[in-house]
Amino acid sequence: MKLIAPNLVSSRKQLAWPLSYQRLKWASLAALLTVLGLLLWEVLHVLAGWNTHTVIDKQLYRSAQLSEAKLREFASENGIKTIVNLRGFNGWEGWYQAESKVAAELGISQEDLTTSANVFPNPNEMRKLVEIYDRSERPLLVHCRRGSDRTGLATGIFLLLYTNANLSDVRWNCSPRYGHFRAMTTARMDEFFDFYEEYLQSIQKEHSPEIFRDWILTKYEPGHFLGNLKLPPQPEWKRDQTLCFIAQAENLSSMPWKMSAGRFVGVHLCYQVNDEAGEIVYKDVAGLFDRVVQPGESVDLEICLPAIKKAGTYYLHFELTGEKHIAFSKIGWQPIVWKFEIR
Repeated sequence: MKLIAPNLVSSRKQLAWPLSYQRLKWASLAALLTVLGLLLWEVLHVLAGWNTHTVIDKQLYRSAQLSEAKLREFASENGIKTIVNLRGFNGWEGWYQAESKVAAELGISQEDLTTSANVFPNPNEMRKLVEIYDRSERPLLVHCRRGSDRTGLATGIFLLLYTNANLSDVRWNCSPRYGHFRAMTTARMDEFFDFYEEYLQSIQKEHSPEIFRDWILTKYEPGHFLGNLKLPPQPEWKRDQTLCFIAQAENLSSMPWKMSAGRFVGVHLCYQVNDEAGEIVYKDVAGLFDRVVQPGESVDLEICLPAIKKAGTYYLHFELTGEKHIAFSKIGWQPIVWKFEIR
């Protein structure tokens, strides 16, 4: 009988293929798990961590509100010279005291800006931000509470002022990458850049730092949240007597005011009476009707106050409000207060 030797080369090839496939499969799985792990770490860093990022090395950094220890570490490592706090002065809060302590220890300038993630940026605060950016020593660290919404806005403004970044670059800095989502009230941050883009279209020009600087300093409007309230001479308010008069609200924005019978939809005039201790005695809303007030137009609003039985000092506060009762005063309008001595 003739014996046939086995084809060892063929056998090795047949064995090698499954082994190579297995190695490739495990290597791919390991790579996938590594990517997912890094992605998860970054998501946690943004949404639940410090959200620290380098925007421009040795120029601008961004973060959430850092702890005292983390701020000291981050500021020392990056040579931070100025902290721009978008949460406003809060000297009674622990986080603010810790930030001030670190700034004093390291010789860092501390700048406070009062901003909100839920309303259009206040034009006065935006002008102040430009002034801070112009004069402050760099590197700067810009932060709000989470480092997502207001910080994204402030970062975008810096890029438009001092670099050749375009609006797409800026919108990336105000995106889910940093924990910001264009949803509900935080969309106001995105709409700020929408307003600028619409302005560029209206003048048929491309963005430039010079055009943006002029727009933010002299032309930016916070949506429909611009108005004037014309009141008659303050009348006398006697005890046990009602008081009614007409106030005239003027639309100073370039957008229509949509007034509505619904209390939380449209533009209204809220008014409130407080006693000397600050207790609310009466409050109501004027302008509960459906109407569109075009730019430059005015609307008459009736104010009626009930009879006050107790003599004393009272304060009548007037406040224009927009969608969801967002106060015009949050965006720069000065509320009006009348003082009454009722006898």
